[in-house]
Amino acid sequence: MHKSSMIRKYRLYLLVIIMIAIAVTAFMLVKELNHVTEKRAEAYADLHSRELATLFSSYLSRDITLAQNTAASAQIKAWLKDEFNQEVKSQALDTLSVFNQSSKDQKMFVAFDTSSNVYYFNTETALAKINIESRMSHDDYWYQEVIDSPHPYTLYLEREPLSTAVTLWINVKIIQNGAFLGVVGTGINMDNFNEDTAFFTNPETATALIIDASGDIKLDTDNGIKLTNMTLQHYVSNESFHERLANALNAPISNTVLSIENSVYSHAGISPIKGSNWSVISLIKGQAFYEMERYGLIFFYILTILLVLVIAIHISIHHIFIKPFDALINSLNQNSAAHSLTIYGLDRNDEFGQLAASIEALSNRLVSSVPVGLFLLNDKGDLIYGNDYFVKQFGLNTTGEMVTFYGKNLHDIFSDSADYTQFSNYIKNQLALGVMEAKLKRIDQQVFWAEIHLTQTDRDGFSGFEGILLNIQLKKEYESELINQATVDPLTQLYNRRYFDETVKKEINRSTRHHHPLSMILFDLDHFKTINDTFGHIVGDEILSNITDVASNCLRETDTIARWGGEEFSILLPETDLQGAYHVAEKIRQAIMTYKHPTVTRITASFGIAQYRMDESYITWFERVDRYLYYAKENGRNQIYGLNRDYKSIDQLIQLKWHDSFSSGNTIIDEQHKELFKIANSIISNTMKINSESANRHAIKAFFEFVKKHFEDEEYILRDVGYPEEDLLKHKKDHDALLSKIKSKCSKENLTHSEVMQIAMMLIQEVVYEHMIQEDAKYFDYTRKTTDLPD
Repeated sequence: MHKSSMIRKYRLYLLVIIMIAIAVTAFMLVKELNHVTEKRAEAYADLHSRELATLFSSYLSRDITLAQNTAASAQIKAWLKDEFNQEVKSQALDTLSVFNQSSKDQKMFVAFDTSSNVYYFNTETALAKINIESRMSHDDYWYQEVIDSPHPYTLYLEREPLSTAVTLWINVKIIQNGAFLGVVGTGINMDNFNEDTAFFTNPETATALIIDASGDIKLDTDNGIKLTNMTLQHYVSNESFHERLANALNAPISNTVLSIENSVYSHAGISPIKGSNWSVISLIKGQAFYEMERYGLIFFYILTILLVLVIAIHISIHHIFIKPFDALINSLNQNSAAHSLTIYGLDRNDEFGQLAASIEALSNRLVSSVPVGLFLLNDKGDLIYGNDYFVKQFGLNTTGEMVTFYGKNLHDIFSDSADYTQFSNYIKNQLALGVMEAKLKRIDQQVFWAEIHLTQTDRDGFSGFEGILLNIQLKKEYESELINQATVDPLTQLYNRRYFDETVKKEINRSTRHHHPLSMILFDLDHFKTINDTFGHIVGDEILSNITDVASNCLRETDTIARWGGEEFSILLPETDLQGAYHVAEKIRQAIMTYKHPTVTRITASFGIAQYRMDESYITWFERVDRYLYYAKENGRNQIYGLNRDYKSIDQLIQLKWHDSFSSGNTIIDEQHKELFKIANSIISNTMKINSESANRHAIKAFFEFVKKHFEDEEYILRDVGYPEEDLLKHKKDHDALLSKIKSKCSKENLTHSEVMQIAMMLIQEVVYEHMIQEDAKYFDYTRKTTDLPD
């Protein structure tokens, strides 16, 4: 009995030990499998949300860019203003066809909403018109939803009536200056989408959702692709999860994976869709990988029966499954950071090798399909990876070729060394580049514009830089064309009025700041309407184009000539006084007279010129030049006018002649006015002489003293002849203002020749012409009643 008791006891202890070993082994097995399930579900949630977010970001970004380009297109704007004009409609169609080239791999449409019609454009329809009153069929409710939506972009599912095909449309509003113009949409074939993401769109495994910032579902893949108004409460009721999700949505800086307790879903991957307030959320069912509650008892019975194999099974699971799977997860993380590394397990011939191959194929397909260049640099700035899009931008076929040619010679891809210096400085200082535009070179030396984003990273065992490259050559060409259209006249290729106005304002500021002379010429072809009416507009356009070359050849590089309108041209002459402007105008006048056209025998032009005064506005200056041009045309054409005078030579320009119409009827006033003419002519004549500044300064001061005495005598006479007190007071204020202005101009000791010339012109224009001839004429009715100052 004792032996038997000992055996029983031994057997009991042995049984207990065996049971403990079985329980421990079973516990360890369950724990390991749970750990694997947790990690795998977490990895899949993160991977899937990232991939879908990247895919949708690319579609949405392209739609937004297309909407912005459509809103900014001058051709489309012109057509929307005149929608029944077939010519501008044809130009708008050409522009839309160019936009459509960026959407060759997807369906694309553009809808414009005018005051009376809706127009559709896609590859089959060229701006087809649909009447607003009849457009709202059942299939067109999506359009009204886009209009009514407060968001700039919406989703819409279209199911083809005779098939099971489903298209997901991403619709973006076309907005210009706050006004709604229409809708741009890109269609995604959901059959192809489901084939590529079959695991993730299977409701038995996972559910992929697109949600907005408030958590409302815009699209889900449960039970088939569909749009819905349900919230996440339908899928996950855990309040803690919703609080953490709200925090993640309020700060969508990076991708996030959240665990979910007490739910059929174990993890949720959240990735923001760049350029929108949408996010992708992937809900993963952990039990879809290993349903531990289903197999727990089976494992326990198997381990009880196969006690001898417990340790072997544990070791086998750890070495055959756990370790490789951990290695796979690790390689996936490293592959995410550096695509030059190979995914673990590709050399295996079992199911694990097939899984690794499937993951690599999916990863490569997604990375290769995105329409942006992705590349990696090590911490030294050497290129170690580029996706297909990146490689093809440089005329190469594989990443290997790219690394061979440019791996350690990245400076060779930059057309401008200054751009590479800026780029390399960020790498040396281990900083994020942000956004940089640069000209890059292909392997065949062709140059294209690119936008580069560079971010420093140090994670998952990889230290270096992640980069994004976008080819913006078409954007740059489009911008250049827009600038050209905005500043250049299409017929003559001269600058237009808008550019001329901007240049004049800049030169006025420079002239005022440095006290340099600045002059303007305005000329108009004589009898040009007769030329058009007689010989036709084709000949007229040819003459305008040729006269442009004639005038331009008479100018300096620093001068600016523009087509002001019709047959009228404006010229800005920096660092040029009135005398210099006259010589330029005379040179152009002679050149136009010399120009011979095979059809029109004689072509002439009339000119107005004026020098800028430091205290006048651009509008006042231009009005003076325009007035002189008018005088030139009214007084016989083919001449140059300035200071309200025709002058074909400098001597004629500077002579002021007394006319009987200037007589006031009062002997004293008229004699003093005649004396002012003589003094003014003397001053202006001296300004044409070299080294006459000293004489001019004395003459101008003498002029000031004479004007001061004349104003006093004139006021006394006007008071005596009964000139109204109110008018006399205003006239006296004009006298005081002129005296103050003359005194301030003459206060400088060392006047340059240009400054003396400006003062002389001011004396003629403001004292003689504007005041003596124009203002004084207002009191002639009073002075002509008496002839002399009483005793």
